[in-house]
Amino acid sequence: MAKDYTKYSIKDSEGIVANELGKGRLVEAVIANFIVRFRNPTYDFLKDEWPDNVQGSKGVIRLLNEIDSKNERNYYINSPITLKDGTKIVVCNQWGAGNFSNFIRQAKTQDYEIITDGNDGEKENNKFIEVNSDQKIDNDSLNDEWNIIHDIATFYLFFGNLAINAAQKKEWNIISENLKKWKFGIKIEGVSKNFEIKNNEHFEILVNEVYDALYIEDNEPQKDPFEQLNNSHINLVNYFNSGVLNCEHIKTFLFNIYEICNIDSITPQQEHQLKWYVNQYKTVCPKVESIEHLIEMSTNQSNLKSEFDSLGIDTDLLDDLFNT
Repeated sequence: MAKDYTKYSIKDSEGIVANELGKGRLVEAVIANFIVRFRNPTYDFLKDEWPDNVQGSKGVIRLLNEIDSKNERNYYINSPITLKDGTKIVVCNQWGAGNFSNFIRQAKTQDYEIITDGNDGEKENNKFIEVNSDQKIDNDSLNDEWNIIHDIATFYLFFGNLAINAAQKKEWNIISENLKKWKFGIKIEGVSKNFEIKNNEHFEILVNEVYDALYIEDNEPQKDPFEQLNNSHINLVNYFNSGVLNCEHIKTFLFNIYEICNIDSITPQQEHQLKWYVNQYKTVCPKVESIEHLIEMSTNQSNLKSEFDSLGIDTDLLDDLFNT
């Protein structure tokens, strides 16, 4: 996969704090500067100002003595920061498509400005989103054959499970139908590989792998699904930037998700998440904006149905109208 080597600079009210940094090292530099600005604050104060939900389940910072060997890879374990009271903290290095914008927003509340080097703060036109070269995608526990089909399936399952009653037979039918249409021939390290779903048994194995990656931790369905969702989004961004995916693929991919969401009626969670992803892509693939319009139409239809129900009017009339 292609890597994004985009670098960033940090400014505060006194000028440039640091420059030529990738996302992870940028976060580390901001936290280190913040500690100096606030004259060695306490760990609790830092946690209040840089809350865990900015990053996700791993948090922006952690106590060094909290990190076990399993999670060392997720933090800058070799460059801990020592606070005035002797407390040692480490900064998380897991920053990518799903959470870096959160950090930028939080940094702005602390009077920091994040600038894309060589671009005067403007987003690059040839990429819909930057991927941090420091990002380490942790798929060690997954099947060795994890590939682009798994990443697409990750989104289908996630959005299917945001339905009112989670993914049911109708959702699974559409997920299966659409996944089986994806076929890729990709050259990886000089070796050509084909990725597709070959039969129903292969589909079931793949879906189980994706479900475990999204939801299972310590053999229990307790994992934050956004960890794998963010990783798969980064993978798909890399596939797009390297030319494996194009705008027509992205439009089809997002429309498939819309179909899954629209089986019954789009839930607020589905609407929020799908609009977020459409917004990420439409700057370089303008046609995906049509999916945003479909979401709005579906939401309006659902609202009208509720109004018809309250008035005792047959909603089949409304269905006929929209179908026409």
